[in-house]
Order: sequence, then structure tokens, then C-alpha cells
Amino acid sequence: MPIPAPSDNPQVWDSVDLGPGTLPPVASEGTAVVKVRPKAKLDGKRKGGTSKPSTTITGRELAEVTITLRFTESVWPDIEAAILRLQPGSGPHKIGHPKTRLAGVEAVSIESYEGPDWDEYQVGTVVWHCKEWAPPPPEQAPTATKKPTAAVPFENTSWPDAKPGQAVGHKGVAQLFRDAAERAVWEANQP
Repeated sequence: MPIPAPSDNPQVWDSVDLGPGTLPPVASEGTAVVKVRPKAKLDGKRKGGTSKPSTTITGRELAEVTITLRFTESVWPDIEAAILRLQPGSGPHKIGHPKTRLAGVEAVSIESYEGPDWDEYQVGTVVWHCKEWAPPPPEQAPTATKKPTAAVPFENTSWPDAKPGQAVGHKGVAQLFRDAAERAVWEANQP
């Protein structure tokens, strides 16, 4: 299902499903702003004696998610319950918001939170700092030794000056080395 534009469905963009509840608990009594920061690890590998990277290895790191909740005093009991449920170190909590969906973040663990802070109009603010939660990688079976490729042996390659279908005049470089090695062994074993 496509994500609606903010003007088509502002409630989807102004709230976040986190764990078993929705923040804010009453849509007309607050807003939630979600920031997602997906990251990639870029590692430039250098060959000995060079200063420029010869290859770049990329890997996806866990995304950082920040949830800023602004709410009115009327929903404070629900917010208090959410704070008690969403303590640092807790998780994984399923998360649902258009930004997390775009980043491929399905669950988060809570790293820390700030607040609640109240302004002069009795509007409260709580900020949760989260990290994408990912299960540990599955146990990988030891990899088998790679089989050699099915390359055509060098001695079966025809030379440019050979006629089609004509065998090469000698047995190929590999065969020459094998013959030389056999001759060296035979000569070494002679009295």
C-alpha cells in the first residue's frame, strides 16, 4: 500500500505507533515528529603503497530514530504510562510511521529519553532517542571450498596463425612443463 502524502492524511504523519500504543494517544491533543537517520558504513580499502582507495566496501548500519512528542496536559496520564513503558534499554518495540517505513525500520530499542518538559502554555514535550533493532545474524554454516572454474585449459586454445581445426604444433605450455618435470625426476633417479 502506498504511503499517503502529508496533505492527504496528516494524522498518519503526526502520530507514531510504538509498541502496543499510539503516540499521541489522542490525535487532537498532540503531535509526534519522527526523524530517521539511516546510515551506511563505507570502508575504503587501500593496496599497499597507495594513498587512494582501490575498493570501497559498504555495509548498512543500524538507523537512529528520534521521536519528539508534544502533547497537552489533558493526556498526561497516558503519556506517563508511555514513559514508564518506553524506558532506556527496553525493546524491541514495533514502530509504524511513514518515515520508518521508507527507511525499512520495523522495530526499535530505546536508548534514552528527555523530558517531560513543559512550556508556559502547559504543552509537554518528551523526546525518545532510539536505535533500529535487528535480530542477531543467523548462524552461518561453514562455507565449502570454492570449486575451480570450468575454464578451457590453456593447451587447448588455438593460436591466431593456426588454421581452424588444426592442432597446435606443440603440446601447450602446461604439457611442456609437465614433460620437463618428468625428465628432471627421471634424470635425478639415474645412477
